[in-house]
Amino acid sequence: MWKVWWLIIKKLILFLTLSSVLLFCSGCESERIDINSETKNQCKQILDYLSSNDSEGLKDLFCKTVSSESDFDNQLSEALEFFGGSVVSYDIRSTGANERIVDGKQSEIHISPHICDIKTDKDKTYSIRYYSYLINVEEPDFQGLSELSIECEDGQIFVASIDSIFRRSFISIFP
Repeated sequence: MWKVWWLIIKKLILFLTLSSVLLFCSGCESERIDINSETKNQCKQILDYLSSNDSEGLKDLFCKTVSSESDFDNQLSEALEFFGGSVVSYDIRSTGANERIVDGKQSEIHISPHICDIKTDKDKTYSIRYYSYLINVEEPDFQGLSELSIECEDGQIFVASIDSIFRRSFISIFP
């Protein structure tokens, strides 16, 4: 008789342990953003928009602070002209990321990927670095790209960013 009780107790302990583990593991992860997958997705979006000359799509990736500047649309057109061709291959070599959690929730995530060896069908090679907030609860107008730098193999660089001292955006091409 005691063997039967012992078997029931063991099964009950196993059931409670597995239920607790399942409940604990599923509760937190459902609301978290996967930084690596979001970064890869955003890199791909940037390259797709540059390849297809989609200024509206690219503009939507920028934060409101940058994209609301009066001359932003014209300057973004210059960026699309600067980037020649459709992307054939690329390599995401490094992804810097920082995350702040408040009360168990992600309140700020910023990333700074480096996309290297971007080859286009026009035999051009580029490198892109950008800075983006995936989440910014305290300053939602900064959520999105705040800086984008495209470097061509000939040394020309296109930069779009926020000057953090004056909170102004500037876009320029350096020879």
